[in-house]
Amino acid sequence: MRNLTENQLSEIRHKLANGERIDAVRLCREYSGTSLAGAEEAVAAMTANEVGNAASVGMLTESQEAKLRGNLESGRKIEAVKQYREYTGAGLKESKEFVESLGARSSKSPSGKKISDRPNVTTGGCGSSVFLLSVAGAIVYLLF
Repeated sequence: MRNLTENQLSEIRHKLANGERIDAVRLCREYSGTSLAGAEEAVAAMTANEVGNAASVGMLTESQEAKLRGNLESGRKIEAVKQYREYTGAGLKESKEFVESLGARSSKSPSGKKISDRPNVTTGGCGSSVFLLSVAGAIVYLLF
């Protein structure tokens, strides 16, 4: 699924405001490349205003994705997960999976080398994993 630009989101919102729900779903499918069911879910979420400042569940604007990538590049994965949840209304597990996939997609530099292969880049060991799992568990505990 592709991310939507602010102009595309605005066009979909305009269709909804004019009562043109079917056209809004069609545009959502066209712009995002999602399935009919996914587009209907996204438009329903937009209609119900369930997702804060995001357009739909699972869809981000280019600027929102850039902010998530910035947090990932700065080593703030948990902040990126929180932002994704805020943007989309997605659950913790889905948000974590999306952020991890976003990190995997951007793990190559423009030169084609993996970021982890470049000098001066360290990766967390077992301690980092334990810490992240502890924090994720605490978040889940607090939410439920």
